[in-house]
Amino acid sequence: TGYNELNLDDYMKLPAAQYTCVPMPLNSSLDRVRGTPDKFKLCVPPMQLKSPGVPIVEVRPVVMARVTVEPERERVVIFSDICKIQGSRIIDDLKINDFFDFTVQICLTWDNDGDDALIRSESEITVDLNPPGPFAFVPRNILEGVGNRAIGGVLGALQKNFMISLGQDFERWVNDKEYRTMRKELEKAMVDELKMVSSVSGDVKLEETLMAYLVRR
Repeated sequence: TGYNELNLDDYMKLPAAQYTCVPMPLNSSLDRVRGTPDKFKLCVPPMQLKSPGVPIVEVRPVVMARVTVEPERERVVIFSDICKIQGSRIIDDLKINDFFDFTVQICLTWDNDGDDALIRSESEITVDLNPPGPFAFVPRNILEGVGNRAIGGVLGALQKNFMISLGQDFERWVNDKEYRTMRKELEKAMVDELKMVSSVSGDVKLEETLMAYLVRR
């Protein structure tokens, strides 16, 4: 594909694994789970929750997500229902990870109209904390802080800043041939990795391209 032919449609339909090339905002990190083309681990930097009468609580959410590229529907779907809260000892003492439900779905769509090309994002983030009877004494401000601020608020802020980074990465991808070559090399390395995994699991056919695998999934 020549430089003048590259567009947002080409970029958004790249394999999901290449999302690790997008710079992550707010000192967070996004790493692909080895042996998979579409599963990622998002680590959010520590944040402190302060509430009157309660010691400062440090929380570090870790989210496992799947990114699905749907070329035929011209969208990218990011979904997760797995989030582990790490941080201060009180997080483990109160077993907070045992009694909260978390889901997030982000749908990226785009318009590829030349100079007016744009990426849109629609998201739904749900955090439900329901401590069982023995833990009903857990201070409500701690639960609300963990649920609303540490998870919902942080992921919302990440999404906003990630969209900015995504736009900047697209500009670099269009204008920097060496960058595109580097990403292709990363894709090839991942395909080789998946072939090794398939020799055990049989999930990925050796002759199948990564994009074909993503569509089949």
